[in-house]
Amino acid sequence: MDSDERNKVIAFDTLFCTNHIQMLKVILPYMDSQTQKSMAVYIKFLELNYTIDYFKKHPYLVSGCMEREASPDFQKMCSELLPYCTENEKKQIEQELKLYLGEAETAENANYRVSWKSVSSQRIDEKRLREERPEVYEQYRKTLNFRRFTIKAA
Repeated sequence: MDSDERNKVIAFDTLFCTNHIQMLKVILPYMDSQTQKSMAVYIKFLELNYTIDYFKKHPYLVSGCMEREASPDFQKMCSELLPYCTENEKKQIEQELKLYLGEAETAENANYRVSWKSVSSQRIDEKRLREERPEVYEQYRKTLNFRRFTIKAA
């Protein structure tokens, strides 16, 4: 996660948290395990109450922690989510990016280059070869066509 992404998370957390709540988070590791569990729930409760109170006082959109993009960049949003995802969630995002790419082979932003290219390869039809002519290995090739999806740092 780069510093810009960290700053967004910190700004959001700061907007919906007080210094008192932050102080509780700092002392949490110094407590025994049973107290930590109770205190963690209490901290989340305080954050929720503070957030509800904040929206009662400020009924407009949340804009204090980041600027809203004029036209949201789906690819950028997905790439910013990846550091927080489990492996299954990363696979789901990969599927969403494939749908987003459609027939295009590449897309990129400042941080990532995504490609989903058509690739052809020749493979042996082993089942057929074993059944019909085990001695003639090279005669029974079949061509498979697929698109390879990759995400690389730009």
